[in-house]
Amino acid sequence: MTDPVAYKYRKEMFAVCFVHLVLWAVTWMHAWHYRTRKTGVATHESLPTNNGVDNSANGLKHPNNRAAGAENAEQVARLTFILAIASTFAVSDLPFSNSRATAALLFVFMAVTVFHVITAIIFPRHRFFPLGFGIITFGIPIVLFGLAFRSTNEPYLGTQY
Repeated sequence: MTDPVAYKYRKEMFAVCFVHLVLWAVTWMHAWHYRTRKTGVATHESLPTNNGVDNSANGLKHPNNRAAGAENAEQVARLTFILAIASTFAVSDLPFSNSRATAALLFVFMAVTVFHVITAIIFPRHRFFPLGFGIITFGIPIVLFGLAFRSTNEPYLGTQY
């Protein structure tokens, strides 16, 4: 029989994954709205020049800031959902089980993700937000994967590492 405390933390971790899935669905619908909108969407070739600088040379994907924010938010939500579900399965399905620390780290990851999605919508072309959030976004799952392979004193595991 499984440990009821570890089962509680496992349920909490899967609840965080569910929140990530809902966040991805909402941001996907938001991005879909801008993808299918026909009016007001320009292409790279039709962008006007700005102070003698051609905007198409800047590599801008979307001339519309709202569309760019929606696309960025959808990509962030998708990536963080994949990282959350991978972290949850790595921690909960290996024999070392869950702990309060792994559940708490995944909740912190969820809070960072929500804040990252909001800033991706508000500041779609910011230079340093993606870098700062990327360090956190990849750092927390790396720590979670490290906790998945921690040593333990459980007698049913056999040899100790």
